[in-house]
Amino acid sequence: MTISRSSMPHFGECVKRIHAEKGISQREVAEKIGMDAGNYNRLLNRPNMSAATLWSICKALDINFGDIV
Repeated sequence: MTISRSSMPHFGECVKRIHAEKGISQREVAEKIGMDAGNYNRLLNRPNMSAATLWSICKALDINFGDIV
């Protein structure tokens, strides 16, 4: 089975969903990773992000890397 790129979930959308599920604001996570809240919001809306940044976000949300999908 082939999965098209367009059918794969966007990391930012998955992270936003986890924010809502955990009741943690974007501002809180931004502060935990040392980023301005506005830049964090823009990061979540970008088409990609570095693995290191995603890893930092996972740590701040207290989730595993695999929980993002």
